[in-house]
Amino acid sequence: RGEFAAGRAHAEEALAISRAIGDGVWEAGALNALGQVLSASGRHADALGPLDEALRLATALPNRDEAAIAMTAKGRA
Repeated sequence: RGEFAAGRAHAEEALAISRAIGDGVWEAGALNALGQVLSASGRHADALGPLDEALRLATALPNRDEAAIAMTAKGRA
């Protein structure tokens, strides 16, 4: 509990890796994770950027699971 810095670091690392390999599903997931960590740490306004980007990416994917996660997380941010 409360290990937001570590959570953010892991989400940012996952984001960098997913972008390096060009995997949109994992990129959307990493952006969702980053947004959720920011929101949980009280940085609600900062969470909206990654969540918006995740939603944009995820709506272009055949599997819309990450889009649903992004919309739910935005509602909580």
